[in-house]
Amino acid sequence: MHHADIYATIQKELAQEAIGKHATQSSLFEHLAAQSRDEYRAAADRDYAIAAAYAAQAVQNQQRQQYQQYQQNLQPGAIEKKHNQVEEEVEEESEDEQEEEEEEEEDEQEEEEEEDEQEEEEEEEPLTFAQNTNRVEYILHTRYAGLRDSQQSHIIVEAATKIEDQIENIASQVRNTSAFETKSEAVFELCNIGRLVVQQTNGYLGSKIQDHMSYSSVLVSSLQALCCKLEEREMMAMSRMLKNDLEQLDKEREGCFEGFDVVVEQFRQAAAGMREGGPKRSGAAAIDLTS
Repeated sequence: MHHADIYATIQKELAQEAIGKHATQSSLFEHLAAQSRDEYRAAADRDYAIAAAYAAQAVQNQQRQQYQQYQQNLQPGAIEKKHNQVEEEVEEESEDEQEEEEEEEEDEQEEEEEEDEQEEEEEEEPLTFAQNTNRVEYILHTRYAGLRDSQQSHIIVEAATKIEDQIENIASQVRNTSAFETKSEAVFELCNIGRLVVQQTNGYLGSKIQDHMSYSSVLVSSLQALCCKLEEREMMAMSRMLKNDLEQLDKEREGCFEGFDVVVEQFRQAAAGMREGGPKRSGAAAIDLTS
C-alpha cells in the first residue's frame, strides 16, 4: 500500500471520528436544553402555586376579618359606639375647620389694622393742592392762548374736561381719616379754581368754559363729597376759616356752578351751630382746629 493511500485512510477515519463526536455533543446539548426547559417549567409552576397559595391565604384573612367585624357589630352597643366614633371624627373636623377660619379672620384683621396704620402714617404730612390750581390757571391762560377763536371752538370740551379732572383729583385724595389741614386745603383750592373759572370774562375760550361749567356739577359734587368727610367740629372750624372764600365765590359765580349755594348754606349752618355752643351731638364746646 502506498503512502498516499495510507494517509487518505487515516484522514477518513479521523473525519468519521470527528463527526461521531459532534453528533454525540449535539445530542448531549439537546438533552441538557430539554432538561433546562423542564426545570424552568417546574420552577414556574412552583412559583405560581406559591403565589396562588398566598393570594388564597390573603382572601381568607380578609374574609375572616370581615366576619369578625360583622360579629362585633352584632354585639350590644357596637352600632352606637361606631356612631359615636363617627360623630367624634366629624366634631374634630369641624373644630379644625373652625380654628382655621378663626386664624384666617385674625390674619385678615391684622392686615386691615396694618393697612389702617399705614394710611394714618401716610396722612401725618398734610397734603397741598396748589399744583392743581396752577394747572387750571395754565389751561385757562397759556395752554391754548396762541389759537384763534375759530380754533379754540374745537377744544372747549377738552379744556373744560382737563379742569374738571383737576377738581376730581383734589377730591379723590381726601379721606375721612385725612388731617384737618388736608381737608381745609382741598376746600380752599376748589374755591380758588372756581374763582379762576368765573373770572374769565375776557376771551372767547374763557367765556365758553364758563358756559360749560354752568351746567357741570363736578365742582359742587366734589365739595359736597368733601363735606361728607368732615366731622362736625371740622365743619364748624372750616366755616370760620373759609367763610370769605366761599361767600366771595358765591357772589362772583353769577349762575355758574349750579347748586353751589347749597354748599355755602351747609357751612353757614355749621357756623351757626358753633355760635350756639358747639356740636350738638357731643355736647362739647367748639374746638379751634386752626390754632
